[in-house]
Amino acid sequence: MSKMIILAVDDSKTILALMKQMTKNMENCQLEGFVNSRDALEWCQDQHIDLLIVDYMMPDLDGITFLREFKSNSRHRHVPVLMITASEDLDIRHRSLEHGANDFLTKPLDMLEFTTRVRNMLSLRRYQKALEENIKLLRQSEERWQFALEGSGDGVWDWDTQTDAMFLSKNLKAMLGYADHELSSNYTSFMDLLHPDDLPLIQWEVQLHLQGKTPTFVVEKRMRCKDGSYKWVLTRGKIIEWATDGKPLRAVGTMSDISERKDMENYLKDSSDRMRKILDAVDALIVVTQMEGDEQILFVNHHARKLYGDIEGQPWSCFNRDTAPAQQALVDRHGNPSGEVVAWEEYDASLGRWFLRHDQGIRWVDGSVVRMQVATDITERHQIMETLQKNEKKYRELFDNMKSGVAIYDVESGGDVFVFKDVNKSAESILCARKEDLIGRNLTKALPGVEDFGLLTVLQDVYRSGSPQYFPPAHYHDDSRQGYFENFVYRLPSGEVVAIFDDVTEEKLAEQELRLAAKVFESSMDAIVITDRNNAIVSVNQAFTTITGYSREEVIGHNPNLLSSGRQDEEFYHQMWQSLLHLGQWKGEIWNRRKNGEIYPQWVSISTATDADNAITHYIAIFSDISERKAAEERIQYLAWHDPLTGLPNRALLQDRLERALVLACRNEHQLAVLFVDLDRFKIINDTLGHHMGDLLLQEVAKRLCACVRQSDTVSRQGGDEFVILLLDITGADAAAMVASKIVEAIARPFTIDGHCLHTSPSVGISLYPHHGRDKASLLKKADGAMYKAKDMGRNNFQFADDDESEGEQQE
Repeated sequence: MSKMIILAVDDSKTILALMKQMTKNMENCQLEGFVNSRDALEWCQDQHIDLLIVDYMMPDLDGITFLREFKSNSRHRHVPVLMITASEDLDIRHRSLEHGANDFLTKPLDMLEFTTRVRNMLSLRRYQKALEENIKLLRQSEERWQFALEGSGDGVWDWDTQTDAMFLSKNLKAMLGYADHELSSNYTSFMDLLHPDDLPLIQWEVQLHLQGKTPTFVVEKRMRCKDGSYKWVLTRGKIIEWATDGKPLRAVGTMSDISERKDMENYLKDSSDRMRKILDAVDALIVVTQMEGDEQILFVNHHARKLYGDIEGQPWSCFNRDTAPAQQALVDRHGNPSGEVVAWEEYDASLGRWFLRHDQGIRWVDGSVVRMQVATDITERHQIMETLQKNEKKYRELFDNMKSGVAIYDVESGGDVFVFKDVNKSAESILCARKEDLIGRNLTKALPGVEDFGLLTVLQDVYRSGSPQYFPPAHYHDDSRQGYFENFVYRLPSGEVVAIFDDVTEEKLAEQELRLAAKVFESSMDAIVITDRNNAIVSVNQAFTTITGYSREEVIGHNPNLLSSGRQDEEFYHQMWQSLLHLGQWKGEIWNRRKNGEIYPQWVSISTATDADNAITHYIAIFSDISERKAAEERIQYLAWHDPLTGLPNRALLQDRLERALVLACRNEHQLAVLFVDLDRFKIINDTLGHHMGDLLLQEVAKRLCACVRQSDTVSRQGGDEFVILLLDITGADAAAMVASKIVEAIARPFTIDGHCLHTSPSVGISLYPHHGRDKASLLKKADGAMYKAKDMGRNNFQFADDDESEGEQQE
């Protein structure tokens, strides 16, 4: 610990020498004396001074002028000052106090008075320094918290419930698109930004918290941004200051942008329903299977189920044919989708149908690579082609009633120019053009985008080679039409070229939906679990593995209850399932268990996915680990009711317990006692050995006090070296006296702390209910007065409150 520097300025060298002698034995201090005021001011300009002693009457500068110049240096603004005067002139003292003097000494100096006041002033300075250091640490802590909150992207708000004033951080305003100066800082204006549909819920949650029914309020809501759009945010808040009448005064909290999470939740649910409906409506068979193990079928659409039954979950072999391409053709050497589409025609003898099958490797929603087959029933196409070759008379009827579009081209200029010769009704519908507007027109004139589309090159190749070609789905667009189309091109013996084509836009969009859903699923920072209608897990994402510790292989096929911690009872899960079955969704907090056995809290949102008949097919759960948030809430709650040094109940918790105890005592006609305990000579220990030793002594005293009472009683620290003890259901004054005697004996025993043998003793004041009072204020006041009576009786004893006791002068 650095020395305390005392600056003494007096034109008498004798007095300076006397002051130096009187401070010589003071621990850890050093006196610097000057007879010349100007020399003293020059010397102390860059010095850290802890106490100034200055004579009022000096030849060069009077004491007040010196004090004014001394205090003008910001370094000395808080330094305590002792002014030495030779008279009792009140005007001099008033002026000195106005310019920063703290106390006075009168010549001639009395040694005891001098040393006592110097010690007191140095103690004051020590307290000032400790306070400045604490303020500095608090400011640093606030800056760190603010940096952490702002750095995380969260906004911060602070609401004065009495004035309606509301501080909104820069991040919070920016979250809604506002500059720092644009948003009004009051609660009413802020609430005007709420979505009207969310207002009743917000008001309900806030009122519950304001009434003290919830420890905090956590609400998801929509806020209107500057551009008029709405954004989903998560607001967390807590009342941190209450009035004496129980009314809330101040609340603080944070606001987080959860738009992406909400979009993802809605997207996953909507895309799942939309994907099922789109794929069920597609006039093709769609089958998705694994590429590992028994190649289990993951998904079939409505048309596939009509022909093959409900084959989801069965091996690929029940659907596969020997003509299907090997898996190597669908993935690259790294195991990723190759992007290639393998197409072939196949006759299914069991069904008596021809199919055009397309196989492609794609990334599934759980991140794995799967085989997707789209099979189109081309039985009619085969029949038509056979009919065209065998029976020209039936050509037109079949031609016009085909579901696929058919165009027949005359070839000109050696195979470079193709002119519409005939089209069927489906071709008119697909091409969005009338037959009479197409016949006789050059293909490139009727369909301006055909060259970029690639079909013109295929037509030329087929005409020149005579070999049929399949032109896989590609995107066509011009000023009047666009979409995805696939073509089969043949050359007739007559030299005409025939193109049979289908609009496969819906199938391509469904494929893109699958890929996008898979990307969102795997990249989510929140864990996602998908189960089937029987609640067996069918898919999880990487975030699930990170949070729970379970790999995908360990949980597939299992019920999610393998994560259960056992904290929630059957009624909790019954209500959750009722919400899912009747409302289609549920959200809330659940305690689950990781693979390593650790129990942790989650915030979970569960929704259902249904088929075209509104029957539940899957359950989708999204959850996040809220362990850190829960721990912070519990720590804040603990600190609100306990003393941070000793862990004992603080003043607020004592007041609450005393109020409850008085209600029970009145109802049951029991007695109780309040003991006010103050440590004798604690200040001396604190000043001589330092605050650290004082804190350690307080902790040991707290342990001894707790050992003197029952578990049902309360030992609380009020601050400093004061403790209050609440004794419940006692038999009378003798019982309270017995406990007080134990306390006096226990505290009076020596304390051995860090090699020091410390001695202190308690002064104990006792008040009894109902003898000394029937309310907490009276009991505490009388116990406090009795404690001062114990001090007057010589300390290290206990005294009962007098019936007619009034507040006397309180002294240390």
